[in-house]
Amino acid sequence: MSHYSKKLIYLAGLVYATSFSFALADDDQNVKKLLRLSLSELLDIKVSGQAVRDLSLEEIPITENPSQTTVQWYPATIELMNRKTIKARGLRNIVEVTNNLVGVQSGESPSEPYSFSMRGFSRDSVNVLYDGVSMGVASLNMRPQGTHNVEQVEIVKGPYAINHGQGASGGSVNIITRRPQMIDKHVKDIELLAGDFNTYSIGSEFLGPIGDSAAYLLNVHHDASDGWVDRAESESTNVLAKILFQSAHGAEYTLSLNYLSDHLPGHWGTPFVPASYASEPDSSVITTSNDQVIDLATRYRNYNVMDQQIESDSLWTRLDGKYEFARSVFDFKIFSFTADRDWLNSESYTFDIDTELVQRDRLIVLHDRELSGIHTNYHFFHSGEWQATSTFHFEYSDNKLDRVIGFDIESPNPYTDTVDLYNPVPGRFGEVAGRDDSLYLKISALSYQLKLQPTKQLSLDLSVRSESLDVDRKRFELDGSPRARAFLNDTINQTSFRLASSYQYHPKLNIYAHYSSQHDPIESDITGGVVYDLSYFEPTEVEQFEAGFKGSSESEKTEWSASWFQIERILTTQQPDEISVKNDVKSNGIELAIKHQFSEQFRLGGNFSYVDIENGSFFNFEFGEDASGKTPYNVPDKMFSLWGSYNEINGMPLEIGAGVSYVGDRYGDASNSILLNSYTTMNAFATYTLDDSRISLHINNLTDEVYAPWFDIFYPNQVLLAAPRTISLTWNKKF
Repeated sequence: MSHYSKKLIYLAGLVYATSFSFALADDDQNVKKLLRLSLSELLDIKVSGQAVRDLSLEEIPITENPSQTTVQWYPATIELMNRKTIKARGLRNIVEVTNNLVGVQSGESPSEPYSFSMRGFSRDSVNVLYDGVSMGVASLNMRPQGTHNVEQVEIVKGPYAINHGQGASGGSVNIITRRPQMIDKHVKDIELLAGDFNTYSIGSEFLGPIGDSAAYLLNVHHDASDGWVDRAESESTNVLAKILFQSAHGAEYTLSLNYLSDHLPGHWGTPFVPASYASEPDSSVITTSNDQVIDLATRYRNYNVMDQQIESDSLWTRLDGKYEFARSVFDFKIFSFTADRDWLNSESYTFDIDTELVQRDRLIVLHDRELSGIHTNYHFFHSGEWQATSTFHFEYSDNKLDRVIGFDIESPNPYTDTVDLYNPVPGRFGEVAGRDDSLYLKISALSYQLKLQPTKQLSLDLSVRSESLDVDRKRFELDGSPRARAFLNDTINQTSFRLASSYQYHPKLNIYAHYSSQHDPIESDITGGVVYDLSYFEPTEVEQFEAGFKGSSESEKTEWSASWFQIERILTTQQPDEISVKNDVKSNGIELAIKHQFSEQFRLGGNFSYVDIENGSFFNFEFGEDASGKTPYNVPDKMFSLWGSYNEINGMPLEIGAGVSYVGDRYGDASNSILLNSYTTMNAFATYTLDDSRISLHINNLTDEVYAPWFDIFYPNQVLLAAPRTISLTWNKKF
């Protein structure tokens, strides 16, 4: 029996066992609204008009919102994309969802499967949450999470989050999964997808009652594809199981299991070649200081080895509960996350003009990841003339990451072998020595939020967080000896706080402002800030000022939001001469969004973002160079998107729509010698809905644009191109 089969059998046993267990309900007032959905609402699969995203001003977000304010009253920028919009646009993973939100850029790279960029900050300066629990830094934990079991994705911009793990300069992405519903009948949802490059998807979801006081949810989905380049097959299987129990005294419990097994496509880029050598030169993707281009003749070539591995098995286990009293609410989350990840690839491809061959490396990375902890919240509603709510939040988490990492050390240079540029022979991985790394992190934190509403028009928010981080980081040489200046065993205490206010200038218009002071995740600081001597380590300091407004017309046919922000991030690093320097980065920008309902059939929505970011005094430790005055990499200065849809064409249940997106120029390296050129893409769809069935046609990258959404600074001689035009057909049925 295979390891994969054993995992599925183990999971099936756990799911079966949960049917005899209590379960838990998530820790927000919005759950009640979700749990009261009628059977007709659960069976309704109509998503007409949802491709044009509502700004959801009357919705109550879950992320960083213990006082349960609506989006309009939320004194910061928070963006929501619900399940209906995700399905209407045909977004199949979290990266595609985030790319459809204001000012968010993401992409793949050899260093990690996926990264995000928001408000000028990227990679580990963006926090990823799973149902409100931080997974840790994105570079070590992010996978191509599917949207099949996702209820909603919420993004809080900038360093605003206090109650959801460590903060982050760019913001926090919260992936919120589906929940059981207290209904009296069983509901089944089947979805099938077929697309280009032998892509297919099979999914099902089952909801229903267990007696009079419990309900279940089981969501199973399998995706697979041959990939759009040679030898880039991928597949993933995701199983989510939840059981909800409601006691006679009003308590709610939910037990949930979420298992993911995936194998990613082993394709990590197209090498740069001199323009004079390329057979089909394309200078539209990159601009370099040494006149290199992409050769379109290599667009579909894969330079990885035949026996590459990019595999992961992970399991979330959670117990959530909530108790309501006369004037207070207590809730908790107890969670455990484990992941085993294997990474064996040739992923660095450098074209050598002298030999006219592509030089390749070998890299092995093995992850053993464990995370466990508890979050608790106590909400208290004050009595008195002013409306006031206090929230006490406590969290504890134990994070463990054991890693083996290795390169080929027998070769006199980083390259192991060579292959032909146009006809690469895959070859095999071979043997590579590895060294051990470990990072153990225990976080204890206590936070308090006080929300006051002295008048009907004005609300005030004061929040503070005190946390203690026990860090034990070790790195070893290949012979097992300690690596010089790479050990850190210390306890770090730090405080974060924010002041925020929202004023209702008009019943349909709120003006807000806030100031926040936080820190980037400590794992990011350790791996990304100090390499010469960790004894000089100091955590980041991040400050944000933000002001804006959110509103709608009297008819609510038009919704709009606008925000201005200023962020400053300071991290102490140490140069080789042991002189400590303050790395200073400042980001300023605006974000705009609007949606208008022209008629019952026609909707249009768009957004625009602008970021002006520049390093102050800045020493880039990765390459040992002064990057003062340079622009950070993977940060587009301007982004724009527009979506429109028209439904009930000629009285038929048919909807058509399209979206166009523009991403501005971005630098690909610390010295700003590589420029990723701007690009514009278009997606289109058509959906036919009849009774309890829906069939949708989606065309992505309609114009077959050749572009690169992301760059990895550790691989300066290649870039991972985006997929060409792809077509998919989806059939969905509920009963």
